[in-house]
Amino acid sequence: LDNSLKTHNTIEDVLTDSDGDGVSDFNEGLVGTNPNDRSSLSTRDSVIDVAFLYTQSFTADISRLNQPQPYIDDLISGVNNIYGDTSETGIQFRAVHYQELAYENPDANVSWNSVDHLMDQYGTPKKNQWAVSEKIRAMSGADLVVILDGQPGEDEYSGLAAGTVGSKGYFANNRQRTAVMHTTNFNEEESTLAHELGHVFGLAHGARQPGEGIFGWARGYGVDNEFATIMAYSGLYNMTPFTDLTKRFSNPRSMACEGLPCGVDKTDSENGADAVSALQATRYQVEAFAPTRPTLEVAFSDAAQRNVTMEAGAVKNNLVGFDDSFSCEDTVTVASTIRLAEEHVGLIGSAHVMVGAGALGVFAVNAQGVLEKMADTAVTADNLEALFAEASQGRTAPLRTVEMPIAIDALTAKAGLFESAQLAIYFGYTLADSDLIVMSKNPLSVEFNCL
Repeated sequence: LDNSLKTHNTIEDVLTDSDGDGVSDFNEGLVGTNPNDRSSLSTRDSVIDVAFLYTQSFTADISRLNQPQPYIDDLISGVNNIYGDTSETGIQFRAVHYQELAYENPDANVSWNSVDHLMDQYGTPKKNQWAVSEKIRAMSGADLVVILDGQPGEDEYSGLAAGTVGSKGYFANNRQRTAVMHTTNFNEEESTLAHELGHVFGLAHGARQPGEGIFGWARGYGVDNEFATIMAYSGLYNMTPFTDLTKRFSNPRSMACEGLPCGVDKTDSENGADAVSALQATRYQVEAFAPTRPTLEVAFSDAAQRNVTMEAGAVKNNLVGFDDSFSCEDTVTVASTIRLAEEHVGLIGSAHVMVGAGALGVFAVNAQGVLEKMADTAVTADNLEALFAEASQGRTAPLRTVEMPIAIDALTAKAGLFESAQLAIYFGYTLADSDLIVMSKNPLSVEFNCL
């Protein structure tokens, strides 16, 4: 369901394709290929980074089945199947942040939350708790934010999303980038989230419901008693929701809908329904809502290789975009996402941040999330492992699929700690039983210029 859909003036032509390679001139400009050369073509999927926020109700309701991180990863996998192999949109989603919200239901007499209220709190620009979700989006490099809640109770909606309509494919306002949904069961949730994310990309419901999409033909489609695509309301076509007959986007070029076309050609001004073409036309813009956080090379104390990824970056004043040089007045946050080797998940250990500040010494983030000084020496290749080992003393717990240590949280250098300092920030985790240390091979560099 759309929320606060707003029409914007068309200021770009996003569909003209001069070289006929299937990617418009506008989109080729975004990905850096030549719009006049058919051989200059990007065939990669657009990867949309998503920050997942969730309520205490969500955590409680899924606790009988799973923990939030693996649950969300399974959900993303289902959504990616709908956007990928099933519909071939060229879009895949990637979870880059997981965090429980300190959200309290304003009505203490009900056990369920309203998705409309959650959207108003966290998804409405410059209102209420918008700054909370925007800070998370900025520091994680997320293009979109998804808020997950528990069981719907008496809520009218299972999900809600903000999107752009009537602009012929151009996102003049990329602040429409939040989706909210309830937890029901997995078979329903992957369809609900795929549907709500479709709205964020500018898709409307089917022709039997009011409202338009980012193009007139950017909508769902159905045939009575045969099928209904994921954006159309299945009940209006006498179809059972959340089945394989409803888990794809409209596409007139596909005959996978009970042997019938899954949409209507977009040249049909009255009946056109081609969500796949609309998604393919807008995906590069959504992918560019935020830059991807820098990737750090990973090193292991035993010199073996494992499947571990680390991303980290520094942002100022909660604005989207990563930098490495800041003024004394900037409020700086430095955060990371470490996706652990599968064999390390659940083992006893701890995640850490090590901040080398030159002559100021070495600082580490303690168990309370506060920077404290460890030593007067500089961080070197010779002492880095020992510093991580020292920081891990007394700090052990089961490691999660993803650890997200924050090095600096809303620090202003003029406060005095790192005034005019060049910081070398290392991220990593340790395993208690094996003494293994996993760490970034090279530091993230952050400089404060206060002179």
